[in-house]
Amino acid sequence: MVENKAALSNQGIAISLALGEGNNRILALAFQSCLDDLARRLRLSDLNEKSALCAPILDAFSEEVEQAKAHHDVFVISSEHLHSRLRNETEIDALHRYLSPLFSSIDVHAYLRQQARLAQSNYSTWIEGGGGADDLATFTKDAQPGNPYYDYSLLAKLWTGVFGENAFHPRLYQRQNLLGGDVRQDFLTHALNLDHHQGFGFRTVESNPSLGALGITFGRGVNLVLPQFLFGRRNRARDAIMRSFVLSGLGKLGPQNPSKLDDIQVRFQRVNGELTRRYPWLSEGFN
Repeated sequence: MVENKAALSNQGIAISLALGEGNNRILALAFQSCLDDLARRLRLSDLNEKSALCAPILDAFSEEVEQAKAHHDVFVISSEHLHSRLRNETEIDALHRYLSPLFSSIDVHAYLRQQARLAQSNYSTWIEGGGGADDLATFTKDAQPGNPYYDYSLLAKLWTGVFGENAFHPRLYQRQNLLGGDVRQDFLTHALNLDHHQGFGFRTVESNPSLGALGITFGRGVNLVLPQFLFGRRNRARDAIMRSFVLSGLGKLGPQNPSKLDDIQVRFQRVNGELTRRYPWLSEGFN
């Protein structure tokens, strides 16, 4: 969206830079009730410091929205951390109470992928980023019904309970189900109602590829001996070693064990049934 900022603007659609370029993660940080890796990088020691940091940014965003109204009809906010960091109705309601006065209506668009694939991707990112050295089984112990990060039926209930039944629009995050096999084109069409994409660029860059078996093994070993943070800052030596290994191409070698992924997916049969009864168009991805 950042690369197509001008093309979007020409169609009356604005995006936020005040909340962070690309991933508007600061919005999730403002309303989450815990400190996370971003808070640690920003050297925030408690929730009061988090609120003090976020308050002027939210003020700048409110002003950004007001200025955008002069030439735009739609404002897009995008952050995967709204899914991973806002985990209960209280947090989501606080977000809603902040956003509601700024907009005449709000729609929530969510791209959902199979839970096992989400767990695999999340585990790979965690290992590559230095999160720890646990194996997949230990890391995914919380991949259970009742956890809204993986339980999409609960996720839908939380967001529709706050934003309204008709405000939540889930779609499958599977290449064969995306318009042109591209989530960007799919979003332009199904979320923003833009049938023609002339003037938009869809440059293909592999972003955050999952590690293979060799990459996982190497990453776990690195994480055992080199901490993610050193003296309160990111351990650049650890990051450089891991980045070099990934860029060499070795990090993607070796398949993941499919049986372990199947075990994860089986856990969600019941809640996925609830989800697809509510949103039948998701059936192909979750049945």
